Amino acid sequence: MIRYEFKKILKNKFIIVFLIIFFACDIFFIYKNEYQRISENKSLSFSKAEDNYNYVKGIMTNEKFDYAKSINPEDLMYGGSELYKDMVRALGYKENARKICSRAKENMEFYKSIGYESQRYKNERIYEAFSGREINEYYRHDGVDSYLTYDYSTLMAVIIIMITVFHLFFNDKNTGMYRIVKTSRHGQRYIRLVRTLAAVVTGIAVMCLFRLTEYIEYYIIYQFDGLHMPLYSVEEYAQTLYNGSIGAFFITDIALKCMGVILFTLIAIACVNIIKEQNTAIGIFAGIYFLSIYVSLKSEAMYTPIRLFDGYSIIKSTEFINIGDFCMSGMVYTLLISAFISAAMLCISMIRGKW
Repeated sequence: MIRYEFKKILKNKFIIVFLIIFFACDIFFIYKNEYQRISENKSLSFSKAEDNYNYVKGIMTNEKFDYAKSINPEDLMYGGSELYKDMVRALGYKENARKICSRAKENMEFYKSIGYESQRYKNERIYEAFSGREINEYYRHDGVDSYLTYDYSTLMAVIIIMITVFHLFFNDKNTGMYRIVKTSRHGQRYIRLVRTLAAVVTGIAVMCLFRLTEYIEYYIIYQFDGLHMPLYSVEEYAQTLYNGSIGAFFITDIALKCMGVILFTLIAIACVNIIKEQNTAIGIFAGIYFLSIYVSLKSEAMYTPIRLFDGYSIIKSTEFINIGDFCMSGMVYTLLISAFISAAMLCISMIRGKW
């Protein structure tokens, strides 16, 4: 049965042509915005700068610091060369982390003394996250933030979700097949479940295809040295509570986006199964999607499920959400609320679906 649903998707020429065209556009946009910009910034001294970087990258030693300091010594009054300043920032991270731990520990004791448990928990989490942090190796992390904030794949996945769901669920009305399906309530639910699975798998496949392609192209452009390094070694993510590696977060980023695909696929299917008129269902789904974006843009502290598509923002955040006596990070809250909504949408589709 599920093979039949996949065949229906693949036989839709519009979906295939759409994917081919916008897949090519994705590659072109990255090339134009990233590769050409880097090429324009390259100068005659680029080769020498690369040699300098290749010499100092890896475990930081006094010898490498002295070498970085010797580059453009006339710039020392302004902090030295960019390479030297980056190495100083990396080395100084350990002391900054210690200061954060010290403040968090003081706050823990204070909030505990006044019985403010949610704030005590927040500072405890900060203390645990920053304890023992240090950066012993130096790598250039150009392109990491650019890759994580590049969001073309999300738009493509959502469009494909909408096309696929409405094609699968409204096609029977166009062919008259729905009259046969209506004869069995069990059959209706089984078919809805199979189509739901087909739509979810299609959305995830499209998301992974675009995201992995983007990763390969960014890797070709930036090389992504030091993927084993902790994410906090990247300057833009220095304050994150996440202690995993850069490479691990690249995988987490894709996983979060796939969860977002599952959620919005189920929302689209719920719209289709409840609303009989196709254009109305499309309009409501589009309205839900853009309303989610609007709410998130209006306030960074609003952890709506749409943030699954921009995991970089919740991984940067140090905000905590209080629900009664419970205190949780933005990521945990987003995952929980998304799981709840997904379960609710699935139940609505299975129980109250209409043909």
